[in-house]
Parts: sequence; C-alpha cells; structure tokens
Amino acid sequence: MRIGRAGRAYVEANYDINKLNDRLVEIYRELLDGKICSSKQKVEIVSG
Repeated sequence: MRIGRAGRAYVEANYDINKLNDRLVEIYRELLDGKICSSKQKVEIVSG
C-alpha cells in the first residue's frame, strides 16, 4: 500500500489538471500563431 500512496502523492503534486490545461491552451495558441510547427512541417522544410 505504501507504493500506491507514494504514487498518488507524486501525481497529485506534479500533475495539476488546471496547469496542464493552461499549457495545452498555450500550445494551441502557438500553433495558430505559427510560432511552432508540427514535426511533419519540419521534415518538409528540411527536405524541401
């Protein structure tokens, strides 16, 4: 049981759903603004 409690404590401390959602929104905004591109686009740029 100790391992299970330790795992739960780790997840609760390191994976806050609100922070993860904020980061996801930030990534989507960067994609829409053209600040980052997908790996497929990077391959096309390098090979093209």
